[in-house]
Amino acid sequence: MLYYASAHHSILARRIYLLTPRTYSCNKGTKHTVIQSLEPSRLLSSDFLNLSNRINRFYRASLQDGQRLDGRLAYSPAGKSEPFPDGTQGFLYWHRDPRLPHTTAQVRFRVTPTADPALFQQGTDVLGHDGVLPWSLHVLQLRLLPHTPVGPLAVQDGLIEPSFLASCNEVNFMGLSILTFLEQPFVIRPGKKFVVYVVTPTLRIHRTEVTIPLLRGFKGNVMVHFERATLVEHTNDTSIVMRIDKVLPEPNQQLDESQRPTAGSLIKHHQSSRCREFDPTVLSLLPSIQTAPSPPPPVEKETRTTLTPHVPETFYTLDPHRLQPSDFKTFPGVTNKMFYYHSDAGPGAAPVPVPATITYAGRLPFPANVQGFMYLHSPPLLPPLFAQIRFHITPSHDPAHFHLGTDLLDPQGQPWNISIQQLVQGAQIYAGLRECLKKDGPEPLRKLLENDKLMTAVADPKVFKRTSVVLCYLEQPFEVNMASGMNNFTVVIGDQVHTFVLHLLFQDFAKSDKPTYTGEHPTLSTCS
Repeated sequence: MLYYASAHHSILARRIYLLTPRTYSCNKGTKHTVIQSLEPSRLLSSDFLNLSNRINRFYRASLQDGQRLDGRLAYSPAGKSEPFPDGTQGFLYWHRDPRLPHTTAQVRFRVTPTADPALFQQGTDVLGHDGVLPWSLHVLQLRLLPHTPVGPLAVQDGLIEPSFLASCNEVNFMGLSILTFLEQPFVIRPGKKFVVYVVTPTLRIHRTEVTIPLLRGFKGNVMVHFERATLVEHTNDTSIVMRIDKVLPEPNQQLDESQRPTAGSLIKHHQSSRCREFDPTVLSLLPSIQTAPSPPPPVEKETRTTLTPHVPETFYTLDPHRLQPSDFKTFPGVTNKMFYYHSDAGPGAAPVPVPATITYAGRLPFPANVQGFMYLHSPPLLPPLFAQIRFHITPSHDPAHFHLGTDLLDPQGQPWNISIQQLVQGAQIYAGLRECLKKDGPEPLRKLLENDKLMTAVADPKVFKRTSVVLCYLEQPFEVNMASGMNNFTVVIGDQVHTFVLHLLFQDFAKSDKPTYTGEHPTLSTCS
């Protein structure tokens, strides 16, 4: 989410979440809850906090050097005396996507039914005032009040380096909102100017303004995120676009389908079908989940309590005829999930786990109750370059029931898939899948992936564009956008790659009021 801090020092203490307690005056006999860790795998039952219906909640952090720091939690970021929601009990913890730099770190609160740390993974994060994004404290807010216990606890747990905390303390920043990675979701109101402060991995801060057009008849907010324009059609290679994650209309607002914004759609220009492109000068400085390297396999950490060890999910094959029950996977409404392929490291050597991160559609979560098998789909009559990794939904984990299932569909109603082009261009994200195909795939596909010259061309997004039509033989059928004034083609002959562009391919010059041919004009015949 976006993180808030006050623009005026006089109300600073009311607008941040964790406040210094050195001047706190508590009632006599008040007992502080002592927390000893922010690392989820090292939590103890004594770290459990009950914030339910509390405007302020005092706590104490115990450090290994014997130092104890007192702190206070407040729910409202704007100085309002609003209590934490009913049922807010659980654990304060440090959150950071391991693919992103430490500047994206934040502290969240995980709600659990009891004080058992083993229930942490089953809990949910308490939400902020917008009701959609987690309540959180951004890492840059630690420097505003240097005596808050969160920073020293994070250093003690090895979550950040002391030098990084010191660098944060040196940043002279009092911004209203913070954006730390490109796909970070935030809530915006159409038609209103939104000021955001971009924080780069080097702790450089840039102020920028964002506005989106008014949506006809719609009153309310939308949760959105930026993404690189190369992920969509009809944009250039340097622009950045914005996608709607969730629609938040005002209460009791009656909307018909033509007025309701669609989750998953791109923000467009006012009364236009053209995508709105945002200036990449500042936004391109942000790290991106789409291009971030996959995190290394998790390393078991020393724990201070007995917890059920986390076993990384693995897969062994993508061949639908050789699937095993252990290849059965579930996606319980998550936006992404990581698996490991155990690559053979040679005789006598332990298998090497190679990660692969699977996403559904940007930051949209997988549909509920998705379960089944990833498998390799090879379209008939097409060369191995057109193979895809798909997900087959099945009623059980028995591979014998594979033929009873159906393929998972994307939001456009087409089979969800990872193409060979995506597999190569996202080498870090899909490393495990690529390694599996190189070791276990059909021979024509293995030879293709071992063709370094061709794979170098496929990895170049300027040669293999997402909007390009790829042709491998003369009579190959393909889809083309008749409404487009420019059609890109990539021709593959052996390991040779050629590109060309056809302009105004379906231009209808016979009618000035009908600039492009869409299949309706009877005078245009097809050619072979």
